[in-house]
Amino acid sequence: MPRRNPIEWPHEARIALSILISWETWPEDLGKPGSHQRSNRGKFPEKALFTTDMGVVMDREYGERVGIWRLLDLFDREGVKATFFLNGKTVEENPEAAKEIVEKGHEIGAQTYVHEYPVMFEKEAERETIRRSVQAFQNVLGVKPQGYLSPGVRPTPNTLELIADEGFIWSSDCINDDLPYAVNVKNKKIIMVPKDFHPNDYTTYDIDARSPRDVLGIFRDAFDLLYEEGATSPKMLTLSLHPFLSGRPYRAKVLQDFIRYAKSHPKVWWARSIDVVKWWQKKYC
Repeated sequence: MPRRNPIEWPHEARIALSILISWETWPEDLGKPGSHQRSNRGKFPEKALFTTDMGVVMDREYGERVGIWRLLDLFDREGVKATFFLNGKTVEENPEAAKEIVEKGHEIGAQTYVHEYPVMFEKEAERETIRRSVQAFQNVLGVKPQGYLSPGVRPTPNTLELIADEGFIWSSDCINDDLPYAVNVKNKKIIMVPKDFHPNDYTTYDIDARSPRDVLGIFRDAFDLLYEEGATSPKMLTLSLHPFLSGRPYRAKVLQDFIRYAKSHPKVWWARSIDVVKWWQKKYC
């Protein structure tokens, strides 16, 4: 592909910086042998009398009991607005927190109804889980989400068409660029907003992986290079986080340190994904 021409952000910003929070509700087989959902607990005993690893289940429950509230409080203290992706079932089971996300000015986007991978679905089953999720947002919050993320960033060849049918205007299923771009889907434009697997708290999820403190190095290194490039060709950085991980105190401290580091630089545009999308539609579509 040809080299992209430099773009511009509001207020001559060198970098657009977005924080993405995926707050998910997992299927009933979480913690069971053969589940598609990740675990950091190692191999389950082969002859166990009980086949659900409750350590995995309780680990995820931390997000809704503690983590989501800590992140909301942290964003309040730091004056940052984020984009939250929720499953429809997450909204239904946690209406108080979901409403607070909206009331505090954060963007709320959608995933499927439950965190199940769409690559396991036929087209109409994928349509149904997306539609059911949208309905949950409307029933509980009275809002229709505009942005979409496939669980695990595993979209199918049908996903863009299906979200276009449901009225979404942007997608975070985009790990192939540092900047947004538009795709035409059924005579509609869907804005693809960049995402990256590595500025992500999951990179320190496995117990034998790097320390959570090491993720600060990933955040800072990505920011530093993109910020430097942004002097002549502005870029975008997104951080992908989860309440059951980044909501824990030693991880929230890492996030707080990065936010304060990035805020020490001029010409940083702290933007929700929808803010980037609206700018892109206005300037480049």
